[in-house]
Amino acid sequence: MKAGFKPGGKVEGNFYQIPADFIIDRNGKILKAKYGENVIDHVDLSELLK
Repeated sequence: MKAGFKPGGKVEGNFYQIPADFIIDRNGKILKAKYGENVIDHVDLSELLK
């Protein structure tokens, strides 16, 4: 919660799934695909803001 994540919400599938993030442009082209190494591994916010 200190990092800005809110508790609760719906978990689809296994709670311990490894995440994947996809940055997609307006034309549907995938600009970046990040496959997490653990349950909290996502694209850094600073990279998204570039």
